[in-house]
Amino acid sequence: MHCYSTIGKGLFGLALFFVVGALLTLFDNDSDSSDATLGFIMFAALAGIPGWIFCRRANRKQSALVQQLQGFIRSRDSFSMAELANAIDLDEQVARKKVLTMIQNQSLDLVFDTDTERYMRRDKLAALKVIESCGSCGSQIAASRQAEHQLVNCPYCGKPI
Repeated sequence: MHCYSTIGKGLFGLALFFVVGALLTLFDNDSDSSDATLGFIMFAALAGIPGWIFCRRANRKQSALVQQLQGFIRSRDSFSMAELANAIDLDEQVARKKVLTMIQNQSLDLVFDTDTERYMRRDKLAALKVIESCGSCGSQIAASRQAEHQLVNCPYCGKPI
């Protein structure tokens, strides 16, 4: 399970520490080791259960954000990053990072139009567009036929195409 909550990760780490402590006390020949084992297990549960709750809540929030982002993109043929950020109430840089991550994971089939500085769905590209790929990072970029002989920088890695 991936956890999007820093607090949840910290609590899971603390719970793991207590579980290791409980396991180590099992090998102790001392008569009080069973009490220590139970204490470690109790503290592991006290840290692990809230950690799980924090992670679950953050994961649901992240999933809802991704659904909202995908819904916005599916409802439009093209969009600017400012439009997306305003629609889903995120900072523009955070929205850009999420979109680029989703493009790299191939869960979004988008290209960047360097002329209009808009992202477009690949299936909605007009006949005037030609798709190029960046020689550096391999990202797909839509450039119009008028821009074919111009020096254009890749919006993903920043290197000239």
